[in-house]
Amino acid sequence: MQEASTYDWTDSVTWLLVVAGWAILNFQHRSIETRKERREALDQIVSDLRSLEERAIAFHTAETYDHHLIRGIRRDVDRIWPRVSLLRLLESKEAVLITDIRRAITLSNADPTDFVQRDPGDQFVDAISDSLDTLISELDANYVSKYHADIKSNLKRFFRCV
Repeated sequence: MQEASTYDWTDSVTWLLVVAGWAILNFQHRSIETRKERREALDQIVSDLRSLEERAIAFHTAETYDHHLIRGIRRDVDRIWPRVSLLRLLESKEAVLITDIRRAITLSNADPTDFVQRDPGDQFVDAISDSLDTLISELDANYVSKYHADIKSNLKRFFRCV
């Protein structure tokens, strides 16, 4: 007796759908996890920038020059770009925002020979807050446009990964 070998094509379609479904779910899960990790890192950077703002304003409005405080402020200003660049939320042309922060905080009044106590409502002090607010707004806007894109953008990104 001869055995008839029949190939059931529906088995292949089933397995193809299972693999495709797994790939889509895996991609979505990784995207969600990446988005959460980036949001947490961004929130920490924003918190650190607000702390930097408070310390910079405290330094410039203090009666006397504080060597320890300005050293910590300069160190934190130097660390902004490496931390922000890890998130990939700023283009290199937007790095000027970090330069603006550096200028606002340390360009003048950061040297002991030039130090003058500033008024809390001084335009100099406002420039510090404005430069930090601009950077934070740009980071938030770029985060939203990158991680809360429409479905068409997500599908394009998915098929580039596959």
